[in-house]
Formats: sequence, C-alpha cells, structure tokens
Amino acid sequence: MSNFQRIGAIYPTLAEACAVVGIAVPRALKGRYTAIQAEDDRRGKAAGRVYQFPDGRGCAVMNWKTGVMAVVVYGWIPGQHIDRRELARLKAEAERARAAEWAREQACRKKAAAVARSIVEASRPYLGDDVHGYLRLKQIAFAAPSLLEIGKEKAQALIAAGGIDSPPQGLRQLKSARLLVAPLVTKQGVSSVQLIDEYGTKTFLRGASVRGAVWCPHEKPVCPQVIGIAEGVATALSVTRLYGVPCVAAMSAGNLSAAARTVCALFPSSLLAFYADRDPSGIGSDKAQAAWLELGADRRSGSPMTPGIYIPRFNAGDYETFKQIKKSAGAVPTDFNDLLALQAHNGVITP
Repeated sequence: MSNFQRIGAIYPTLAEACAVVGIAVPRALKGRYTAIQAEDDRRGKAAGRVYQFPDGRGCAVMNWKTGVMAVVVYGWIPGQHIDRRELARLKAEAERARAAEWAREQACRKKAAAVARSIVEASRPYLGDDVHGYLRLKQIAFAAPSLLEIGKEKAQALIAAGGIDSPPQGLRQLKSARLLVAPLVTKQGVSSVQLIDEYGTKTFLRGASVRGAVWCPHEKPVCPQVIGIAEGVATALSVTRLYGVPCVAAMSAGNLSAAARTVCALFPSSLLAFYADRDPSGIGSDKAQAAWLELGADRRSGSPMTPGIYIPRFNAGDYETFKQIKKSAGAVPTDFNDLLALQAHNGVITP
C-alpha cells in the first residue's frame, strides 16, 4: 500500500488544501478524479489527484510524490463544529478513494512495466557501428552494453499491443525512425524505458514507475569501488569517459535520492559519488546534496577515489567556446556532457 499520511485537519477550500498538500490548484475539476501537477516538479508529471466526493460536499486532495493527503469540505468555516460521524464518513470516503486510486496506479505500473520488458526484449544491442544521431550530437559515440536500439514503428506497435496510451500522443513527438532504448531498472527488474530519437527528444512510458529506477551502463555490473550517479544517460556516459568512474543515470534531479537507494541495493559494497548539473535554478546541486546527506555520507571509506558531490566548473573562456560549439549565442554549459564537449573541442580528450 501507499505511504500516505493521514491529515486530521479539514480545509474549507480546494486552494488551501492544495497548498498544504503541495500540488497546483486545478483550473477545473473533470470527472471523479482530476490529475494535477505537483509543485516544483520540472517534468510536469501529474503526481497530484483531486477526488470529488459523490455527494458534492467536498473532495480529497492527494500528492503521490510526497504521500500527503487532505480533506476538503466546501464552505466549512474554520472552528465550526462538524458531527463526529460525518467527519468519520468523509475521512472514510477519502481513504476509499486513495485505496482505489493506488490500486489503479499499481495496475498501470504493472502493465507499463510489461510493455517496457517487451520493448527491451525486441530491441537489439546498440553497437555503435552506425553512430546514432543523439550520441553524435552529445559526442559520446561509443557503445554501452545495456544501451539498446529499436525502430519507432516496432516500439509503437508494442505499446499499442500492451494496451497503454503512452505517451499521450503516441510516439509522434519522436522525429526519427531509429530510437535508442535505455532500460530503467529497480531491485525488481525493468520498470520502464526511456526512448530517445536522433534529435535528442526523449520520452518515458506513460503510467510506468521511474521513481528509484536507474539506467545502468552494464546489464550485469560488478560492484565497483566507487559508482557515480548522474541525472541523464548522456551525462552518465560522459562522466565515465572523463573520469573512468562507472556511472548510472537517475533520469532526473528529483529522483537522485530514490535512485541512490536502488544503487545501494544493486551495489552494496560500492561508495557513492553524485555528478550534478550546474543548472541556474540550483535544483541539481540541491537534490544531490540531499541524496548525499541521506545515503552517501554514510558510505565513506579510505578510498583514494573519494566519494562526494561533483558539479562541473566552467570559466569565462568555456562559456564563449561553448557558444561557438553550439552555434548559439544563448548556449550555456551546465553538465558533464557539456564539459566533455569542451574538452574534446580543446583537444584535451577524444570523445
């Protein structure tokens, strides 16, 4: 079951409950359940749910990302007495809604994971003989054992056969017929995949769970002395190319802590190093710091390869050079893949 916290307080308006739970206020409620974005979620995932009670008296507000739930009674005045039996009925209705939605979410995840496994099984290893456009763009034109390749039409057929509407517009936003497949794994096995076209457009399977999932560069990795955790596939491969550190991808800054827990289970004797993006918002470094304090700091040792948090550094010349590389006056380097591109341009390293 989910780890939802039970909130005893009742809120008179949807806006107040959404603020407490940490989701955006929906512009309109559509049907029994309304999916809504969680606050501070850069990827725009609908982690929030608003469930309208059948009698129209109120609703339950849930945040699947944080596990917080609240109950709303429309028009209730704070301090006004609510009959104990009525309050118990409302909370029971909210709990039933939570349980039903959790069961639906679990069923969707199970179905999406099955589709992900079918895509992995139907894919062929990416050998790097004919360099994929995305890897050429990222200057990481070399093979990784668990990086796969599949045709767009075959992937779409498998998604349709699996009965999931994923993504919302199918794979139409992917503009090339040739897709890279990055299997995302947890302790239980493959839970989803990331599909990447030759222009760098990426998508995940709708309904699949990516929390705690990681992309590993090797299908059956040994336990290295230090293992890195980066945000994306290109960054993870760049870290390995730059420093020789085996590195997995968490796929987002928000998944770093959950991904680190998975890495600890997959690599029980390895030390952790976090390779964060230098993004203007600071989210990458903040999330890496939180993950390090939660897990990494307890896994120190006398290793000559000191685990910790690493953020790429760029000087004034790097910023100007990067604009030339990208042929864009607004291009700004932010991650270790950008650092790799700069070092390759300067002849320090061969990509």
